[in-house]
Amino acid sequence: MTNIDFSVIVPCYNAESFVEEALRSALGQSHVSVEVIVIDDASKDRTADIVSEWSSRDSRVKLIVNEKNVGPSASRNAGLRHARGDWVALLDADDVMAPSRLHTLKKIADASNADMIADNLTIVAFPHGTEKTSAFKFLDPHTEIDIGIDDLIRHSAIRGDGLSIGYAKPIIRRNFIASTAVRYKEDIRIAEDFVFYFECLLHGAKFRLISEEFGYIYRRRESSLTKSGGWTLQCLLDINEYLIRKHGDHLTGECKTLLRQRHKKIESDFCYYHFTAAAKIGDFTGAWRYFRKSPESAWSIGGRLYASLERALRIRAK
Repeated sequence: MTNIDFSVIVPCYNAESFVEEALRSALGQSHVSVEVIVIDDASKDRTADIVSEWSSRDSRVKLIVNEKNVGPSASRNAGLRHARGDWVALLDADDVMAPSRLHTLKKIADASNADMIADNLTIVAFPHGTEKTSAFKFLDPHTEIDIGIDDLIRHSAIRGDGLSIGYAKPIIRRNFIASTAVRYKEDIRIAEDFVFYFECLLHGAKFRLISEEFGYIYRRRESSLTKSGGWTLQCLLDINEYLIRKHGDHLTGECKTLLRQRHKKIESDFCYYHFTAAAKIGDFTGAWRYFRKSPESAWSIGGRLYASLERALRIRAK
């Protein structure tokens, strides 16, 4: 295969019930040539067998099977090592793309000379949801903005039913990845895209974000890894500390301030999570420990408890 426009990288783990939909949507992209690199992360179901069957029928599908489970970051890096397209596109195994999406993004990227370009995501509850909503609520309609590190950090918190920029699925020039050697941090299993985008920007990537939805369907699953509560928040704290420790000397004062603010917010959520978990089982000593961990934690927990009590009283009054 020559003149490949896109290498679509699809990491998978136990994805037998939906990976074929992802494959079908990637292979069905119009007006562009694609290869689809599927990395099976030691699944315990038939994911590898299903993808292998597709590969035997369509030479555009390449299957990589990890001998052991190494996580999404290492799996994406394996895909990057095998990519041959001019552009890299990221697709999660439980998501799908509209047929014209990659062609539309490529046209805009070529005109703007961007290294990374992403559209708004369309969120749908999976597997039975029908209502759709856009992911990036902070974007004004019909706009394109250049994303800097400060923007990435500022919009890294999930608000309401929206998502943070870390959930974006940009197309990325493979030449940029090759020339900078930026790779996914392999010892993290959550927010790996956020860290990857952060380090791409630190290496000078021009990242453009578009408010329109061109057809990346983000299918939100209740059982997804991002619902893991305290573990997730601890990972986010560790990631924030890593970014400050490794890159602090290369960041502006504003970016460092934003990272510190982000850390306080995550720590507040972490303490509130463990406070409520301890209180629910009657461990009031443990709950008190998290309440008094920091002034920010005390204010946050107190404020949330007051809001909950106020809601309860309003409901009782009706």
